[in-house]
Amino acid sequence: MNLNPFDLYGPGFLIFYIALCALGALAIILWQRAAEGGRADLVDVHARYLAQDPHAVAYLQGGRGEVIRVALVSLLERGLLTSRSSSSPGGKSTLQAVGPDAAAKARRPLDKAILVKFASPGMVESLATDQVVLAEAAIIAEGLQARKLLPGPETQAQRRKRIQVAIPALWAVAALKIFIALERGRTNILFLVVLALLVPFVFFALIRQFRTALGDQVLSQIQSMFSSLKNRRSEFALGRTTSEFTFLGAAFGLVVLPSTLSGAVVPHGSRTKKSQGGSSCSSSCAATSSCGSGSSCGGGCGGGCGGCGGG
Repeated sequence: MNLNPFDLYGPGFLIFYIALCALGALAIILWQRAAEGGRADLVDVHARYLAQDPHAVAYLQGGRGEVIRVALVSLLERGLLTSRSSSSPGGKSTLQAVGPDAAAKARRPLDKAILVKFASPGMVESLATDQVVLAEAAIIAEGLQARKLLPGPETQAQRRKRIQVAIPALWAVAALKIFIALERGRTNILFLVVLALLVPFVFFALIRQFRTALGDQVLSQIQSMFSSLKNRRSEFALGRTTSEFTFLGAAFGLVVLPSTLSGAVVPHGSRTKKSQGGSSCSSSCAATSSCGSGSSCGGGCGGGCGGCGGG
């Protein structure tokens, strides 16, 4: 029995090549998880630290856009920001800080920047171009990268090195088979050429995950810590609670919040939906998306915004 895969004909070799690519992808995933994961005690330390900071949790959960939206929820919940909807059908909501000293009452830099932005009435979309707000969000991302919860430049470089081994190896297998086929007078190589050209797209998608394996572990533990809060969310109401909506939105995404509240902070025409990883992401790719400065574009939002969730 001939076990040489290069002697297989068309469909047989295509099946072999697809299986080889799948094994390569699995190896990359397992390698990445092993390299980027953390021990249970390290996960617990990070989770307990982040659980005190809803902004950091929100960025870890859904990226830059999510932390900005959760900050808006926090300010609305604390009464430092108000939202008014236009009376016209489909009208946009306007936000405004409550009083000239609202920014002075805020403790977190991102909150202060948002309140300064809305010292006069404005729409949530205007945050897309506010460099101060975006810079404060980027600082939060840098803190998460320092903790190895989001992939920083060093982690991204390590990810690229892994696929720089896999892709040439798979291309070499395809090239050898194409050479053998042509030498034997067979020209049915189109499907193999297409598969080989798709290999880089598949492997680059694998390494563009928004969080590291440690980040996934920490977010999962944080969500477990706040599970009881999620189960009691029907009991909460604006004016009667001080931070429950904020922590809920940070840990699970705006999809778990009342539509009247989440609708005030999601850009007009966008739709908040649950992503595979438990994060939420606006379908709009405005500057309040999770892609951009300070974040690592990856799977945080299910690959939305041109390959970016943060955020």
